[in-house]
Amino acid sequence: MPRKISRMPALLICLTLTGFAAGEKAAFFTPALLIADVATMDVNNIELPLENDGSAGLSGWGYYPAGSNITFLFSGGLASSGYVNGELRCSWMAKSSLVQEWQPGKWGMNPQNPLAKFYAVSIHDGPGSPAYLAWADAVAQGADFIDENGDGVYDPFIDRPALMGDKTIWTVFNDGFERTSPRFGTPPMGLEIQQSVWAYDQGGSHPLDEVIFFRWKIINADSGDVDSLIHSFWADPDLGDYTDDLIGCDTLFDIGYVYNDGDDPWYGANPPAFGAKLLQGAMADSPGDTAYAFRGVFQGIDTLLDKKNLPWTSFMYYIGGDPVLHEPTNAQQARYYQIGGLNAWGSPINPTQWGAGGTAQTNPKYFYSGDPVTTTGWRDNIAFDKRFLVNCGPFNMALGDTQDIIFAYVIGRGTDALNSITVMREHAAYLQEFFPLGRTLHVAANEILLPIDSLFVFEAILQTLAYPESIVSLTWQLIQRPPGSAAQLMPGPGFQQFLDPDLPGDYLVKAEAVISSGETLITTRAVSAVDNRPPMPNLTLTPSQIIYGASILADASASSDPDGDLLNFEWTFPFWANADTQNTSMIEFSPVHTGSGKAQVAVSDPYFTRTAEDSFTVVPNVLNLIQQLYLPQFNEIHQLKYVDDKIFALSYSYITHSPFYIFDAGANPTTFYSTSVVGARFVTDDSILAGYGNRTSIALYRILPDFTLMFASDTIFYGSQSATRARDIYLQFPYLFVPLRSPSQLHVYDVSDPFSPVEIAVHAIPHIAVDAAYQGNIAAIYFQPVNTGLRTYEISDPLNIVPLDTLIFFPAGIRVIEMGAGKIYVSNGDMRIATQVQVVDASQPNNLQLAGTITVAPDVIVEMEAHGDLLILGLENGVRLYDVTDPNAPVEIAHRLSGFPVYGTAWNDPQFYMVENGDAQFGAGYYYFDHLVGLEPGGDLSSVPGEFELLQNYPNPFGGSHSSRSNPVTNLRFRLPASVSQAGIAGFPEGGFRSGFVTLKIYDLLGREVKTLVNEPLAPGSYMVQWDGRSDAGIPAASGIYFYKLRVVDKASGGGVLFEQARKMLLVK
Repeated sequence: MPRKISRMPALLICLTLTGFAAGEKAAFFTPALLIADVATMDVNNIELPLENDGSAGLSGWGYYPAGSNITFLFSGGLASSGYVNGELRCSWMAKSSLVQEWQPGKWGMNPQNPLAKFYAVSIHDGPGSPAYLAWADAVAQGADFIDENGDGVYDPFIDRPALMGDKTIWTVFNDGFERTSPRFGTPPMGLEIQQSVWAYDQGGSHPLDEVIFFRWKIINADSGDVDSLIHSFWADPDLGDYTDDLIGCDTLFDIGYVYNDGDDPWYGANPPAFGAKLLQGAMADSPGDTAYAFRGVFQGIDTLLDKKNLPWTSFMYYIGGDPVLHEPTNAQQARYYQIGGLNAWGSPINPTQWGAGGTAQTNPKYFYSGDPVTTTGWRDNIAFDKRFLVNCGPFNMALGDTQDIIFAYVIGRGTDALNSITVMREHAAYLQEFFPLGRTLHVAANEILLPIDSLFVFEAILQTLAYPESIVSLTWQLIQRPPGSAAQLMPGPGFQQFLDPDLPGDYLVKAEAVISSGETLITTRAVSAVDNRPPMPNLTLTPSQIIYGASILADASASSDPDGDLLNFEWTFPFWANADTQNTSMIEFSPVHTGSGKAQVAVSDPYFTRTAEDSFTVVPNVLNLIQQLYLPQFNEIHQLKYVDDKIFALSYSYITHSPFYIFDAGANPTTFYSTSVVGARFVTDDSILAGYGNRTSIALYRILPDFTLMFASDTIFYGSQSATRARDIYLQFPYLFVPLRSPSQLHVYDVSDPFSPVEIAVHAIPHIAVDAAYQGNIAAIYFQPVNTGLRTYEISDPLNIVPLDTLIFFPAGIRVIEMGAGKIYVSNGDMRIATQVQVVDASQPNNLQLAGTITVAPDVIVEMEAHGDLLILGLENGVRLYDVTDPNAPVEIAHRLSGFPVYGTAWNDPQFYMVENGDAQFGAGYYYFDHLVGLEPGGDLSSVPGEFELLQNYPNPFGGSHSSRSNPVTNLRFRLPASVSQAGIAGFPEGGFRSGFVTLKIYDLLGREVKTLVNEPLAPGSYMVQWDGRSDAGIPAASGIYFYKLRVVDKASGGGVLFEQARKMLLVK
């Protein structure tokens, strides 16, 4: 079922201000979000959002029927694999499989270039329209156009975009995405794809109303020849409820499809069937054959001798968590799936062991190729959430070669789930006749309703898939006009006509065209004129940039109407903004997470509707965390651990196997290993890893020196759990402590040989253990029943565990606990419900004492982690860090609130690692921060920096009102070194310490001094100062870009400049 309910497309941009420095020291650059442009194809019965990186569906926004908010497609994309210089390379765009290896723009183009977006044109657009004008940028990037005057140059007032269907959406993307992917990580193949998507509106009941076409013009732009390339359509379909889907394919129609196993909770008794049909495969050498290549409406159809069009060459599927057909975790597994007929390990599929009806003679390359309608042949019989691939290849592409592959989304909806397959096949059969010679005639108008003092512009458009089919002759006729009107059609350039209405009323224009094939096509267009003028909308968002947690005022009160008509207001906000969309000129709305989006208002009088929009940005509410790294790929992580300069990350799967990653914890991480493990949580000591939770046994793995995991055993019993978070186990090598809920026992195992764990002790404990926590030789277990509560145990001797103390909590129930530095933390409920943590002083574990309380309400706790005196609370909307050195007085020392849940956190003082789970286009993903710390002058110089450094201010941007949820000040940090050996700067005595005269000043864009923050001699150390956005005179500075400049002078040696550096920052209000 869809996870989002609004359908507003948005251009999402994250602004990153980069620093600059004098001398050779480079400023630190943090990765920025790519520009994510979203366009929606919605002219017929299908509503399909597209992203400019090659993906579609937008995580559940692919709706059928259009406007129903019922999902048919969760995510769509593509997959390519081939060999460059004998090396296997893969480039997939399969977002729900955590693979994202394509990016917006042409090959070599900065993916953040604002031109790397969608360009849309419809039959309602005409010469000089905004769509025609914008198409010039598409042409500059490779898009086709109809050159009406033959001069080879696109003129938006004369020439036409290469429109196919009622609407065409064009973009370009490439596989040059930085390979930090947790899946494949091979170098790119140097491919560029110019994508055209089009659809037809035939009134709602025509086969074309159930179809969306895709043309991929694939260009080998770089990296040399690509051998044995296989290119695939990839889909993660969800027909309503995602757990009741079956898949199949029909080799007569070259279509792979998904259908329901019966009634669906969302679609009811007649859920649709959805398929991907190959219309034109890649071309390959084939002496004596002839290939036909449709290359778009401009270039038409090429006839190529000694070539052939490849049919689809296999149909494959996989399931996340399946032991044999699981998500591909490396390039070779991805290649096996694109070849088809092979499982993840490269072994041939045996049709007799999959589904029903398969025989030894069944071709395994076309999975489930039987007929579910007649219950014959090889068929799927286990409904679940599935992904599939329609594969075409292999074929070769030399450097500079192009290939055109065309496929279509095809939907059919009949009387029940099986009849929908029949309807879908009927639509597929129609496509085989329609493509590529279909043609239609349309009359486009600049507007269908205008004031009588305006001019209608009509243009006859012949839509043919095989240009140069053309109009030979065209006859125009005004067949209806208001009584008393003398208005006449007037000829314009090309196939245009003008109409200057003289009276209010309806006008009907008829166009009759004879085309080059000899066929006559007739169509009409109705327009209306009124004695009224359109309203003039005006929209302002105040403020346009906010800190998460604040609200924005959308103000359209400055909108007006020339005729004084009463105005109505219809508002549209992104799905992630809460608003009461009443018919009013001013609305306050609250974004629920970070990101950039647009608000739109449609202002209507009795006749006309005009729209206005404005953009806004939400930045996180951050305290004392300095961002060092962001990775969008890891955006569904449920547990992190820092182990010996590595990050271990688990992305929990509710089925069986969970994706697991090990990578470097630094600022330039490399994926050492990615695999799948069993369980919802894990513990590790860097040599053994134990996966547990949401299953009855514990899986043990050996961690090899190259950071690969070797499965060892799964014989240790874990049993059921009470809380949503798995009851924690404890690995204190060579022992593994496992508390059980039922039977009520604490088991101890010797796991020095994880392949053969040995149970060495079983200890009785009270009934229903909910959770456990451990520190050194102390274990704490929380029990659910009344009068049981929290108990501590001495576990230094695993054969003789000693109970220490009990602390009762009221009311009894589900609670989650953590332990660190002599403190036990007890939540006031299950994760995702708890809003409070009770601190228990366990410095004397045989004398437990209630201490302080941490309350986060209205926030909700989803995870807890303790590291020494630090407590980290993952929340539904971010993360908070507390110093609990004094258990009676916890102090919040840092936070990041963004609206995204945080389950995975890790700590290596002062480095903090975390994952915001959610959509990467809004900033969710993996983050690495430095916790803000500093030395006072004269402090311990053993930790003094080894070089000068001016760090990026934080938060940046900053500003807003001086409220508790804003960032009215920004922190500026710098570091002063101690000696030549550390700093390498002339003038410092070797091994000695000396101070310098330091100035830190703020300047505006014109170089005018705004504020002096530091102007004094300082000793070596780390410093932080704040700027509140005011000048030296106390006057608030205007919004805009400012520079802050650090200058250090050695006055002892004559005033020589030791260091000078400046950076940029953004003040917003």
